[in-house]
Amino acid sequence: MASILYIAQFFSTESEPGGQGQRHFKHASALAEDGHAVTVITSGCTTMQLSMHEGEAGEHPANIWLHPNLSIIKLPVAPLDKRSVISRAQRYLAFSTKALFMGLKLLFIDRRKFHFVLGSSPPLLIALVAWMISVLARADFYLEVRDLWSQTMAANGFINNPLAIRANRWLESFLYKVSKKIIVVSPSFEGEIEAQVPGSQAKTEYIPNGADMEFYQYPRLWRGSFLRNTEEERQLFQVNYAGVFSDYTKLETLLKAAAMLQEQTPEIRFNLVGGGYQFEKLRGLAEELKLRNVRFWGALPKNRVSKFIMEGDLSIINYRKLGIFGQVLPNKLFDYLAAGRPILAGVPEGEVSRVLEESGAGLCVEPENVQAMAEKILWFYHNQSEGQKMGVRGQHYVSRKFHRNQLVENFLELFPRVIQLNPNRHRELACPVDNIVPFPATAQNR
Repeated sequence: MASILYIAQFFSTESEPGGQGQRHFKHASALAEDGHAVTVITSGCTTMQLSMHEGEAGEHPANIWLHPNLSIIKLPVAPLDKRSVISRAQRYLAFSTKALFMGLKLLFIDRRKFHFVLGSSPPLLIALVAWMISVLARADFYLEVRDLWSQTMAANGFINNPLAIRANRWLESFLYKVSKKIIVVSPSFEGEIEAQVPGSQAKTEYIPNGADMEFYQYPRLWRGSFLRNTEEERQLFQVNYAGVFSDYTKLETLLKAAAMLQEQTPEIRFNLVGGGYQFEKLRGLAEELKLRNVRFWGALPKNRVSKFIMEGDLSIINYRKLGIFGQVLPNKLFDYLAAGRPILAGVPEGEVSRVLEESGAGLCVEPENVQAMAEKILWFYHNQSEGQKMGVRGQHYVSRKFHRNQLVENFLELFPRVIQLNPNRHRELACPVDNIVPFPATAQNR
């Protein structure tokens, strides 16, 4: 076995909201089940729920044991009233500082020994903290890149100062150079990192986010608990977005498309489930547009949001019209595919459009194009049988290529045992492709 320190600001179990935090939960749990001793330092917060202690911050770290080999140290991060760039920067800095001191405590007071230290970025400061602890622990430093931090910050206008952009770029390059392994969630990141630091590709491993197929393998239990509770609701065409409400998801486009369709096709309803710092702003826009066909939901845990998606007729992915967002493969894409529902994506050409083309699971439109979004939603409404076929194709595709169980196996291979064990470990796919059951009829056929 090996002793592994895993530092990630976001961490959420299946009963908590937040897709990116569940990646860390799945990986940490798999390492523990594989016999490694895993310690996670996290705030537990997500971009939907900015602090697990929101409204009741607490003063002391919480140590939680989910498995005999897995210890989760949740560091309290005080909630901030302002949901701005400055407040997020303060939150990142606060957590990074606390994570550093906790790492030092584990090393020098608790006398803990680590063979690997894994830091997940963003935020970039966490990766720097992980490297510093790895040096002191004389451990291998692994860097997980979930976002190209400096490019994304500059593209979104979060960082405008040229010196600050160069400093972030330099820090990224430094971390790429000193890492033993670089784990990326999108194949396009490999080329970007190689261009920034030549020679990095040899130690880069592509392990994308994946689909937890166990949440989607019982479609016959589909009855309705969110969107299909009444006869009227069962006749509606339900358009769903599940994810973060932020500036980069640009959900104003979807709300304006809903406004265009409200009088023309009242049978189309829009559901936005999730949270984030733009939640109130988007609700204000919906009131301003006098939308009667839009409903906002709070953030749902993974074990409930899966059912929410399955009850819909069309799933939406939306981003700003910036080239950087063509490089991402969001968590929601894999959940949508696994749910067996067609996808409409307002995204720049890139990874999402490639997956939808390969799978035949949906269509893309130009990002921030309200007219195009409205027209394609209307197309799906009038062609529901074709949309259902897209959904089935997408479910087969994601089970073959992005099944979480297989991706976790790939992740485990990156951590060799320092002390060799001999467990008989058998991991079988929870939802083999041959066993996928067709979904119930869509609104048009009910």
